[in-house]
Amino acid sequence: MFLILGLSKKAQSNMNSTTPEQFHFKDDGNIPNSKHPLLLYRDAFEGRKDKGATWLEKHFKENNWYNSWRWGIFPYHHYHSTSHEVLGCFQGSALLHVGGKNGEKVKIEAGDIVVIPAGVGHKCISHSSDFTVVGAYPNGSSYDLMRA
Repeated sequence: MFLILGLSKKAQSNMNSTTPEQFHFKDDGNIPNSKHPLLLYRDAFEGRKDKGATWLEKHFKENNWYNSWRWGIFPYHHYHSTSHEVLGCFQGSALLHVGGKNGEKVKIEAGDIVVIPAGVGHKCISHSSDFTVVGAYPNGSSYDLMRA
């Protein structure tokens, strides 16, 4: 699935974990979610802090994931209806709520990569004081922020 969303075999070979956890969510009437699973690669890369962020930006860009940024995740349910999103956590940890109000709570930490298909709801419930991710979009696509 990650290949479908744009990460090459070469990039996957540079990752520690190539078997993702998969989360499937159906339309809940408020958030459409997707037929594609949300993918969570645990401990996928070794770099932390700026070194990790730079690694993520480089590998995302090499695989046509552009329009990147460094920040956190919004504390309210939202989704992007027009674009997939990839998030690489390079420092700290967070508890996310994915799939909307009836979805699942998932903890992520530095080294994890999350691939969120267009339409899948997500929000940050809580996080460490240093929690930061690199986010990017396939082909540098614009994203619309749909608050749920």
